[in-house]
Amino acid sequence: FEAKVILDGDKSVTAGSDGVALHVDFQDITDTSTSGSGTATTFNHVVVENPRLMATNSSVTTTNASTFYIKGAPVASTNQTITNAYALYVHSGNTHLGGDLTVNGDSVTFESANADDPIFTLKNTSNDTNDPAQMIFVKDRGVAPAVGTNLGEVRFIGEDSNQNSQEYGGFLCEIDVATDGQESGKFGIWVATHDGELQYGLQLTGGDAEDKVDVSIGQGTTSTTTIYSTS
Repeated sequence: FEAKVILDGDKSVTAGSDGVALHVDFQDITDTSTSGSGTATTFNHVVVENPRLMATNSSVTTTNASTFYIKGAPVASTNQTITNAYALYVHSGNTHLGGDLTVNGDSVTFESANADDPIFTLKNTSNDTNDPAQMIFVKDRGVAPAVGTNLGEVRFIGEDSNQNSQEYGGFLCEIDVATDGQESGKFGIWVATHDGELQYGLQLTGGDAEDKVDVSIGQGTTSTTTIYSTS
């Protein structure tokens, strides 16, 4: 094993927010080169440059390579319980990612106590007419799909007067027909119906013929459908 710096060995420490193995202390940094009223393009307090990976032998393939690797979050061991274990904790400040992002975990949560937040924005800045920002749901089972396979759904959840969790609406897209050459989809919008039970109010089905879409509106014979204009 070769490395410039190795931090090893067990330690007994006083618990706190200070770095146990490595700590970069507070510093006052003074810019002495930028002219008055000028603009410094960049300031980075700590820089880790990307390495070049080479091999002595020809045609070597490395499956996964990273410039900075974190094996995992702290693990609770003897006499310890960890309430929240994080592999990476950014306490405050904005975070900028200049490349693509792949998340292989099960959930992503955006949380804010501010009014009308959090806001999830997809922004496209290309100077093109037909190239918008996109949100794509992909279902890849690894085998041939079945009729009724759910492809993606969005749910809207709040609370009732007793502060019980309650879903009030949502929409779903699923496979109606999966046969090659006869692919048909089904898209439905549902809402909570008086007793909290979820029922579809609008369903679009690709139908049994090309360029045909069947539409079902309402739920049950007592539902009311209002059309304000027929023009």
